[in-house]
Amino acid sequence: MIEKKTAAFRVDASLIIGKGHVARCLTLAKELKERGVRVIFICRNLLGGMKEEISREGYAICLLKSKNKKEFESKSDPAHAHWLGVSWREDAEDTSKILKECVEWLIVDHYGIDYRWHEVLRNKTKKILVIDDIADRKLDCDVVINQTYPYHMDMYQDLLPATSIQLLGTHYAILRQEFSNIRTKAIQERKKQKKLERILLVLGGGQQGCELTALVLSELLEYEGFNHVVFDVVLSYGDKENREIKKTVTRAKNVNWHENTNNISKLMKNSSISITSAGGTTWERICLGVFSFVIVTAEHQKKIARTLCDRGYEVCLGEYSNYSLAPLFNIFKDSCGNTKMDNVKCLFKPNFYELVDGEGVKRIVDVVLSDELLLSAQH
Repeated sequence: MIEKKTAAFRVDASLIIGKGHVARCLTLAKELKERGVRVIFICRNLLGGMKEEISREGYAICLLKSKNKKEFESKSDPAHAHWLGVSWREDAEDTSKILKECVEWLIVDHYGIDYRWHEVLRNKTKKILVIDDIADRKLDCDVVINQTYPYHMDMYQDLLPATSIQLLGTHYAILRQEFSNIRTKAIQERKKQKKLERILLVLGGGQQGCELTALVLSELLEYEGFNHVVFDVVLSYGDKENREIKKTVTRAKNVNWHENTNNISKLMKNSSISITSAGGTTWERICLGVFSFVIVTAEHQKKIARTLCDRGYEVCLGEYSNYSLAPLFNIFKDSCGNTKMDNVKCLFKPNFYELVDGEGVKRIVDVVLSDELLLSAQH
């Protein structure tokens, strides 16, 4: 009997970090599992974590204790070192204790971890893969994935070992298989849309996302030109936050609430346009050809949101602190309720959905399971 290969994920979710890192790791984990790889997750037990979601998907999860330390950062640490909740050295030691035996792959998706952490864990794994977006720190890994757009071949210059494999750009965008499955149909149906019928709202998690959802939805409901529009609002917060949002629109009959939905692909497919936070669902939206109006909710989203907007892949409504829905309202101000989609389509690059084909995960796992790559491991 051939022993299964093991991939261990070191990734966190929290009210500060959000859920996106764990979500994409779950997507990659599913493809690995389907190809016969044993998967485990190692996560710090932070407020707003996703241990239930990970367990629900059938993966073993090892929780690192939350320390709530504050005096552990130094000038040499990454900009997001505070996300760890402990020093990098303590986190590396905690992770090492979990890994009793050497695994084939250690997959790290964490802005707070750099090359020093990787070096400590080298004796616990054959290969290290890093999922990154910001290229702001030195890494000691065998493979780095960065699905950002546009990418530059020298973006990791002096940040990686010379032998590291770089999987860069939207060719490696980490999307669930369901998006690839419905992509062709979604694009075909969207091309036939004549009128604005449904608006999808996905504005992030945490307290900020909760407040932003309530503010944006209230403005949309007050706009007379959208009286006929159905709003699909995705809520990924706790019960308390969800109740607070619903209080703002208790009498609205054209609002559908979707709490912690696992059917976001269908909601995107059925939407006429979406209003979302920049970042988390960018590649999913583009893959399905969704006409998206985005609000920047984090510093690291600014550059890519500006680039995508300039090149016609989305329309940016501004940042969380000073966004405006005026660009959206202006499109329909003279439509007299007959909101034509042509008014929207002209703002976007023709065939913009070609940027993301939805097959990135398969390409990544092809690399991960390459016998040549694993056989090259040096101990």
